[in-house]
Amino acid sequence: MKIDFQNEVQDVVTVHWDGKLLPALSARKSKEERLPIVISYGLKKQLIAVPRLDNSTSKEQVTGFLEVDLRLESRRQSPNSLL
Repeated sequence: MKIDFQNEVQDVVTVHWDGKLLPALSARKSKEERLPIVISYGLKKQLIAVPRLDNSTSKEQVTGFLEVDLRLESRRQSPNSLL
């Protein structure tokens, strides 16, 4: 699926992310911070990753985003300006 998605991506994409408190996968009745990352292009959207975060600060969200391999490096604008 990831290969098909990479072949379809247009020149311009938008990356969306927003921290969420979701049920933990490892413990019952426990929650953990997660960062869903979605790329949209044209009328399509694709969930790329949902990394776990230590906390919900904006700095932690940017760090979590940077650790995900989007494979879209060629024209990326640096998200470091968000820190």
